[in-house]
Amino acid sequence: MYDRIFCDSELQNFFVKTDKDRLLAKQTEFLTHATGGLSQWTGLSMKEAHQGRGIGEREYNKVVEIVRETLEGLGVAPDLIAEV
Repeated sequence: MYDRIFCDSELQNFFVKTDKDRLLAKQTEFLTHATGGLSQWTGLSMKEAHQGRGIGEREYNKVVEIVRETLEGLGVAPDLIAEV
């Protein structure tokens, strides 16, 4: 999923200075929490994590599309995809 996001021409500039390994670890933790696997989230809120980064609706929708397509490709149930 992140290979697609990091290489997407519309999104890649948002990740130039990103520690990609740390981001992947936090994303795994977040998705595990969001789907009921962890009782406590230790990261920033979504608003705090993305504030001031210039992310608009177009970029947001592009990431949502990639996440959805990835989860569908992995055979994740539609109700879990909607939850994520």
